[in-house]
This record gives sequence, structure tokens and C-alpha cells, in this order.
Amino acid sequence: MSNRIIHIITLLASLAFPLSANADTEFQLMQLTTADGLANNTVRHIMQDTNGRIWICTSNGLSLYDGTEFKNFHPLRDKNTISLNDQRTKQAHESDGMLWIQTARNYSCYDLKKDCFIDFENKKIKIPTFPKLNTQEIKDRQGRTWKVTENDGLYIFNNHTGETEHFTTTSKNNPLPTNALKCIYQDNEGTIWIGTDNLGISQIKVVQNDGVKYMFEGENIRLLANIGNDKISVGNRNGEVRIYDHSFTTLLSSVQRVKNTYCAMLDKDGNLWEGTKGDGLYINGAQAQDSLFREIYTMLQDKNGRIWIGTFGEGLVHNGKAYFTEDYSSKRIRKIISDRTGNLWVATSNGVYAFSPSRIIANHKDYTHLCTENDILYSNEIRTIFRDSNDNIYIAETGEGFAMLPSSYLNTKDSKTITHYTTSDSLINNMVQSFAEDKDGFIWISTEFGISKFSPSKKTFTNYFFSKNMLNNVYNENCGISLPDGRIAFGTNNGLIIITPSVYNQGEKNTQISADDITVNGQPVKRGIIYVVSKWWKSPWAIIIYIAIIIAAVLIWRRIRRNNNRFHKTIKELNIKKDKLIAEKEVIIAEKEEIIAEKEEIKEHYSTEVKIRRDAENNAFKEEFINKLETIANREMSNSEFSADDFAEQMGMGRTVFFNKTKSITGYSPKEYLKLKRIKKAAELISTTTMSIGEIAIIVGIDDPLYFSRVFKQEYGMSPTEWRTHSTTA
Repeated sequence: MSNRIIHIITLLASLAFPLSANADTEFQLMQLTTADGLANNTVRHIMQDTNGRIWICTSNGLSLYDGTEFKNFHPLRDKNTISLNDQRTKQAHESDGMLWIQTARNYSCYDLKKDCFIDFENKKIKIPTFPKLNTQEIKDRQGRTWKVTENDGLYIFNNHTGETEHFTTTSKNNPLPTNALKCIYQDNEGTIWIGTDNLGISQIKVVQNDGVKYMFEGENIRLLANIGNDKISVGNRNGEVRIYDHSFTTLLSSVQRVKNTYCAMLDKDGNLWEGTKGDGLYINGAQAQDSLFREIYTMLQDKNGRIWIGTFGEGLVHNGKAYFTEDYSSKRIRKIISDRTGNLWVATSNGVYAFSPSRIIANHKDYTHLCTENDILYSNEIRTIFRDSNDNIYIAETGEGFAMLPSSYLNTKDSKTITHYTTSDSLINNMVQSFAEDKDGFIWISTEFGISKFSPSKKTFTNYFFSKNMLNNVYNENCGISLPDGRIAFGTNNGLIIITPSVYNQGEKNTQISADDITVNGQPVKRGIIYVVSKWWKSPWAIIIYIAIIIAAVLIWRRIRRNNNRFHKTIKELNIKKDKLIAEKEVIIAEKEEIIAEKEEIKEHYSTEVKIRRDAENNAFKEEFINKLETIANREMSNSEFSADDFAEQMGMGRTVFFNKTKSITGYSPKEYLKLKRIKKAAELISTTTMSIGEIAIIVGIDDPLYFSRVFKQEYGMSPTEWRTHSTTA
């Protein structure tokens, strides 16, 4: 998890219980201050522009927040550069693509399209009238009124029940950071922002838990699968697997295994197949003794009845033969799906492989590869893949949101049909874990933190945090399904969440247009009565139209005759002007071509200088990053508890940023990089010392000798003992 999520966990520690005995409002609070990049901790006004970005007026500059980081604006000493005219910003207002900022001195104008301040006075742009806003009070989407005070905290009035809730710094279960609140604002997603005096911004997400049911609290759910006959298989990380009816009211069977069960399916003959992480395959509850593959993450039966098994480390297996074993990453299979034509799509740690089952059996290289190397995907680490009812394919790109494309891409190879969605498009989190489709055609997307509901037709997102319990909002990989009764279920770190989509789809349509949406000149068309006549040409309206047409034709004919000479004279004059304009146009074109040639020459010269400078900066940054990476890895080599999150923290980065930087610079994820450093160090010690293999494993931070031997052999193709023998003889 990133530093920001860790920060949220800390702040939510006091939110594990209801706010009060009679309180109805549940929310999650995150505090943003100058430590997070805010310009100043005294906030006077907050607003959201049409691009969804949050602008914050503070006592010492203007802040722009894009949901991840702050960009701050202050007055510049360089008088030749247009900037904020005073650091004491009071209010912001958007008008005609411009953001107007009222300061203690005057007004400043920021062009939202060009992302820069402009000299509106010289451009003679008139300052718009600022609306009179009640910045002390808002009404949320549940109809409750929120009111902030200067020194008495926050009040929430429930307009339906008449109850009032009061929150201050001394509230038992949900203390505010301060009672001195300056302003309040609600953005388009329903998030509430409160500006404080000297303590930054409180970002509040109201918990929406109508139509949500929680089950198996305390269990980390890892398996969730429809297994036919309206039965649901549920497995947790403790190795227990239970089968319920579709409503989860009746427990049909239960089994305890040594290893976790990661996937389950019912084949066409009614046999139950279950794949485990470390204990191979089970068929109808009995372990398949002839299975050579131990870690099974996914399975699928194609339309011809062939079974395909996705292993994590041994590739894609069918009938005892493994596919995609060319490199380490492609052998790590997480999910298999089939499109309408029967083609299979396989999610791996090396992108997505799509193919016809029959053709790949005949030729193991007959496939389409979607990956970063061919500029199709943003990340090769694919956590899950999904097909909706319209045969669209959704690909979860680790740390980069998801890609959406039609399955027909395999025939067209048209990259324009691929669309990528990230948090910049309002996706709730870039670490997508699973997809599920409801009966209205909306796609529900679980992530590492929160859920998004996606409208494929409108390309819009609605985001949800259904619980104040942090773990209930942390969803597990490939652990989401549509239930037979229309509900959606997702596995979390703290049990199972079951969502009733109809509660959240009220008033929403997953279509691009309807009768109610039709407009003329921007105005909605009013509904009226439509008369249907079997012989319409005999109707009174038709006769009136005939008469009108005849009258109009006579008038037009008379007008044409009267103006015929004038018309020919005008045409002659226009031809003379046309010839003159053509000559002038040729001169202008010649001048324009000269200007373009000069511009291209200047641009080429400038681009070369910029590229040289950027390359030098990038190389310096990469060298500094790798040096720091190696220093930390060497220092923490023997620390078996040292994780990727600890790595990111010592590097001073968020988890997602650190993951992406490490992957792009070294070619490895942080976890893979640390493991590689440990194995290389172990190989060195085995070759140069007489220490035992077990001692060396502990020195490089791997406590499990069996695991150490396995990863060592994966890297060097031989066991540690064989390596020592080989090194000695060499």
C-alpha cells in the first residue's frame, strides 16, 4: 500500500465503531496539510473546475489538487511573467474556461485550457461577477445539511429525521483535527472538503452502505466462484472452502485444506475442479495425483470441452503440455477467459496472450500478444481480465487502471479501439483487482481501495467506499462475481461484501440516448401526441402543405425572372473578385510556406537541445535512483521481514510510484529486484565461503530453506548445492 493509504489507515483507527449511539452519518476522514504539499494550512475557499480538479485558496498561495499531489502557485518576483498577483487568496470562480482568483490585492486569471496565468487587463477580458456562495454550508447526496463553524466544529442536520449530529475535537469516536473550520465544499463525486484554520483540509468520503451486506467478517476471502446449479464456492486464506446456495443461506459442504484454494469451476460433465496455491489440482474433492503443477490460479473449459489450467510459474497447461514458457513472466498466469467466438484471453505477468485454442495446439506460437512493448498496454503485470455481455474485454493493468477493447481487436488489430482508464478519468484506484457486470450493464470494479461502477456507454465512473472499516474496502485479486439473483459479490480482507446494484442504479441508464435525452438547439423536446393516418396524403394537413408548396413555387418563379439580369451581373462581378482573391491566395501560400520552413528549422534545433538536456537529466536521475535502490537492498539484505512497502517508504515514495519507477528503470518490480539481489548475493557466498546453505539463506533474508532452494534454482537453473559443486570444479 502507498504512504497515502497508510496515512488513511492511521486516521481511520478511531473509526472502527459507529459515531454515536443515535448517529446516522458514517464517513471516512483524511487530513491533507502542508506536509502533503498544500500551500498553506489556513484554507479559505475550495472549488472544483470542469476538469474535476480541486482548487484551494489559502493564506499563502493557491493550490491545485489532482487527487494525488498538489501544485502550488505563488506571486513571482519576475515582473515579466504573469502570475498570481498576491499570495493571500480568498475565492476562486470558473467562467468561460477561465479560473478567476480573488486575492487580498485584486484579481488574477488562470487559463484552464492553456494551464497558465494570463494578463486579462491587457487582453481586455472583463472580470465576471462572483456568485454569492454559502461556503459554510452544503447539502449532501443523502439530503443531510453539513454546517461548519469558526470555533465549534461540524454540525450535520438530518432533514428526514430532524436529528442533529455534532463533531468536535473531543468527539469520542470521531474527533475532528480542529474546531476552527473556515469553509466546506462538495465535489462532483460527493466527496466533502472542509477547510480549516491552521490545519489544512479535511477530505471526507460519506459511507454509502444501503443495499450492501457483509458476511464472514474476520476472514480474508481468496476464492469466490459460481460453480453451477446456483452454487457458490467461497474460500479463505486459512485453507477452508465452503459451498453455499446462491443466496448464502444454506451451507452445502465444507472442507479444510492445507493450502489455499484459488479457483474453482464445474465442467460440462458436472465434475468440480479446484486449483490450489501450492497443493495442485483437486477433482470432485480428491487430489489429482498425476498433476505436475502445484500452484494453480485459474481454470477454464473451452467450447470444445478442453480444460485449460493457468499456473503461477509453469505457464498455461492443456493435456499435460505447457504454453507460454519462454520467459519467467509469461509463465505466471492469473486469469483465463473466453470471448464469444471461443478465443481464449490469458492474463500473465508479461501482458495478455489471445488465441484460438485449436490453432495454438497446432502451432504454439500462433497467438496475439498485447503488452507494453508493442504500445498496447500500460503495464505488463495483468491482475485480471474480464468479458462483458457486449463482448468487450477489460484488462487490469497493475498500477495503471484498466484497458477496454472489443474482442474483435484480434481480427482488426486497430489500436484506436483500445481505451485506457485511470484515476485521471475518475477511476477510484489504479490497482484494479476484479470486474463484475450487473443486469443493467454496469461494470463493477473492485480495487486495492474502493469500488468504481463504470458505464461502458457513457464512459463515466461512480465511486464507492461502502464501509468505515478499512479492511472492508481492500479487495482481493480475481475475487468478484455476479450472483444468479443479480447481486454482485466481492472478496475483501475482512470477509465478503454483497452489493444490490438496483439500489445504486435507480435513476441511472447505461444507454447513450433515450426519448427523454433528445434535445433541439440544446433544449429538451416536449412530449406530444403523434397522429397516425393510414392514407396521410389525403389528410387535411397534407392538402394545406400542397397549397403552400404551389404558392411558394409561383412566388419563387416570379422572383427568379425579375432578378435574372441582376443575378448574371452579380456572377460576373464575383468571378472578377474570385480571380483577384486566387492571385492573393497564391502569394499568401508562398509566404506561409516560407514561415513554416523557418518554424520547422527553429523547432528542430530547439527539440535537439531539449532532448540532449532531458537525456542528461534522466540518466542522472536513473543513476541516483539505482544507487539508492542498491544501498537500501544491501542494507536490508538479511531482514526477512523487509517488504516492498518498507522499500517504498525508505525510498521516500508512494507504493505505486515506487513500483512504476523501479519497473521502468530496472525491468523488475521492487519485490523481484530484492529477491534477485538476495539470490545473487547467496550465489556469491556459496561460491566463496564454506558456510552452510541454511546459514547463507538466513544471511540474505530468506528464512525458508525450501523456498530459498526453489527460487535459487529458478534463477540459476541448479540447486544451491549443485552451484557450490559447479563453482568448486570450475
